[in-house]
Amino acid sequence: PGGFFVIASLPLTENYTTLLRNIDLQMLTEKIYALEVVATESVKNQACYKVKLIPANGDPGEIIIWISKGEHPTPLKYEMTLPEFNGSTMKAELK
Repeated sequence: PGGFFVIASLPLTENYTTLLRNIDLQMLTEKIYALEVVATESVKNQACYKVKLIPANGDPGEIIIWISKGEHPTPLKYEMTLPEFNGSTMKAELK
């Protein structure tokens, strides 16, 4: 999703945290997410920040994004837990 490129433009570092405002298009309400860089891992031989987003109000669900480090940070992979689908997980990886 395109919003991950916005997250990639943040000044990410290890242990970076912030709050993000987003809109829930299904409920047409504002949703605030707590963002935290939780680790550094390798994806496709590229060093990446592992970024975790969870609803700040304690709602279920989470998003994990692996964003490459470097001059042009790019989301390479993500996993989303979807509580509205009984906790199913959606995964995608850049080819």
